[in-house]
Parts: sequence; structure tokens; C-alpha cells
Amino acid sequence: MVKLGRFGWGQSREFTARSDRGLYGDLPAGSDIAGAADKIGRQRLAEQLSGTTDRKSRKYRNARDYISRHVRGARRTVKSEFEGKVAGLLRNDRRAEIRQRGSMRVEIRADVQVSKKVWKGLMRKDLTGSQVNDYLDALERDDGNEAMSVFLDAYGIGRDVSEVKTVRDVSYTW
Repeated sequence: MVKLGRFGWGQSREFTARSDRGLYGDLPAGSDIAGAADKIGRQRLAEQLSGTTDRKSRKYRNARDYISRHVRGARRTVKSEFEGKVAGLLRNDRRAEIRQRGSMRVEIRADVQVSKKVWKGLMRKDLTGSQVNDYLDALERDDGNEAMSVFLDAYGIGRDVSEVKTVRDVSYTW
């Protein structure tokens, strides 16, 4: 694999931000407990929030009741400690779903310097198997350079690219 490491200034962060919007944009926010319960189920959400699978424990019952209050609409605010857990759980669930499928289509609209010319356009590639895992692992670590390197190698121009000037859009289909 070619190590790119030469995004234009600030483009690595911009790429990971656009990738996050593309991968997780349709998920409920971490503060939407009712939406998260609909998406992954109340039982699994209660297990994650409480940190235990023992349904008779006090922690589990408190988490279950907390979720129930949100679903009924009796509560509007979310404890900050739960907000991060819920968002992380939804993101992990999405990545696991994509990994289970084993393939995903990545479309990146960008300006890329290939040799001496700047190429502007849309790159579209179906990632499969280990490419999917490597790409998602890099995004999970917030390593935009590594994720772009995986994509460009799969696309077939990884060795020719000297710099990614601008990333305008990133979209996914799985």
C-alpha cells in the first residue's frame, strides 16, 4: 500500500468529517434516545448504557427505565455520559453492518494532483473484503490519509497521486 500522507492543508480532517457525514448522517443523534432505541432495540441499548447484560441488576433496570421515559416523551434531556455511549454504539453498529456485508461503494469528488496535472472529478470504487476493513479501521482512527490511501490503491492510482488538493464530497452505498 502506498502511504499518501500528503493531503492538502487541512484536507485530512475535512475528508474524515465528510466521511462521517456520509456514513453516519442518517443515524439518530446521541441525544435521541428514542431514535436509538428504534434503530438498535431497547434491550441492546439498555445493556450498553448500563454496562451489564444481567437484567435483574439495578443498573440495567435504571437504564431500561431511563430509555422508557425517553420513548414515552417524559424526558427531553439526555445525560452527557449517555450521549457519547449512544452515538458510539450507533456508529459501531453501522460499521459492523457494513463489514458483515463485505462490500461498499465509495464515491469521492475531489481535486487530485496526478503527476504534474490536477485532475478534477468523481472517483467511484467498490471496496470488498480487507479493503472495506482497512478503510473503516482508518476512519475509526480518524486517519484520513490512511483511508484515502486505501481508496486510491483500490481505485488504481495510488502510486501516481502526489497530493489530494480538495475533497468536495464523499458518499457511500452498501
